[in-house]
Amino acid sequence: MFAGTKTAIDRALKVNGCTNNTYDSAVAAGALQDFPIGSNNADSTCKQLTGCPALYPLVVCALPGNQHGTHDSIVNPGFSTFLLGLEP
Repeated sequence: MFAGTKTAIDRALKVNGCTNNTYDSAVAAGALQDFPIGSNNADSTCKQLTGCPALYPLVVCALPGNQHGTHDSIVNPGFSTFLLGLEP
């Protein structure tokens, strides 16, 4: 389940030039910081992986459960917050 997602995150870390090359090494190094998205979600719902270039930030929102629901209450505010953070 999450193994495939971790593979995608690991690839993004490498392509983006982040200092940690894997999600597991980022977790072990404590390189995850809360990325508050609002909409009554806990500040820890999404995490920004530190050590990535400012032009290529990486944010992970671990969605609950193992279904393939839309999770609109997390995805929509998460994308909005992420994109607004890219404004110059």
